[in-house]
Amino acid sequence: MRNERYYLNVTGQRGTPTFAFKVNDSEIKVVGAQIEVDACFEDADQIILFEAKRGVPSSFNIRQVYYPYRTYYGKKKRVRNFFFCFEATTKSYLFWEYDFKPYDDFESIKLVRFNRYQIKETKAISIKEYQKVTADETKIQIPQADDVNKIIEFPLRVFEGYDTAEKIKEAFDFSYRQSNYYGDAAKILGLVRRETSLNSQIWEKNF
Repeated sequence: MRNERYYLNVTGQRGTPTFAFKVNDSEIKVVGAQIEVDACFEDADQIILFEAKRGVPSSFNIRQVYYPYRTYYGKKKRVRNFFFCFEATTKSYLFWEYDFKPYDDFESIKLVRFNRYQIKETKAISIKEYQKVTADETKIQIPQADDVNKIIEFPLRVFEGYDTAEKIKEAFDFSYRQSNYYGDAAKILGLVRRETSLNSQIWEKNF
């Protein structure tokens, strides 16, 4: 995954399309099941899905990777599934990649590869470095936007045409106040800018 052209796709809770799969000799039909995608990255050739956990469970439900896989399967791109865990005691990041062949067989899950990574700190950073706030910085009004994923997703939604507070309300199921909070957070990070058009405020992506 050394491709710098990957873009963060829509994450979080959503419903599945209609699809069917086999379990033993039975066929199961799924219509609008609820799933949650922890992370989804996409480029011109493939879609990469992540199911993330803190700690390493002894087992997991195959449905957690299979339903998202089937949700994105068939979009003329390769779909890759990763089960990701962070092991706090050893500060390790573990990745399992799974595939399904044939795609419509629930029990065809196979492990493609497994890797473990550790980040070694070369220099400890004191928390005091982050406590040196200047007088100018105290004037910044910090918005009440506590979901980092939605802040990252905000400019992508703006690019799709959700460029006003009213439209953002629909895209994220926000209140009007939340729309402005997340817009201001994205603006502070340089992801969007606010423009005035015909006496109304609109958002524009800033990259």
